Amino acid sequence: MPHDGTSLLPIIEGQQADRHIFAQAHEAVGAPCIMVREGRFKYNYIHGHPPQLFDLESDPGEWNNLAGAAEDAATETRLRELILDRFDPDKMAADNLDSLYRRRLIRDVMYKHDASWNHATTFDPRRGALDQYRR
Repeated sequence: MPHDGTSLLPIIEGQQADRHIFAQAHEAVGAPCIMVREGRFKYNYIHGHPPQLFDLESDPGEWNNLAGAAEDAATETRLRELILDRFDPDKMAADNLDSLYRRRLIRDVMYKHDASWNHATTFDPRRGALDQYRR
């Protein structure tokens, strides 16, 4: 049966696996942020902002942005295309804004009605979780 994902079996069997590592952050950053790591290179796509490309072997602190450098243009293009083939940053940005509007609406209604979003601050193992955390 087909499935999404990448097999970890080569790594478990001790083989060197050539693969891309992706990470995303969309909350509290103002724009969708997507990172892809390929070997020594790390590329950060921040929607609506200049890209970032780092060589983590020579610059583990990520101080020297290589994006736009002619000698790294092929790497930058390849990593950017990997992100854009897999993700839709325009849709992600629009979805984030929609979510923000909904959360603000909920916050305002809860404030107006003096409702709290917080659950019980302590867990009582003698009581069922549903009794403690269900609203």
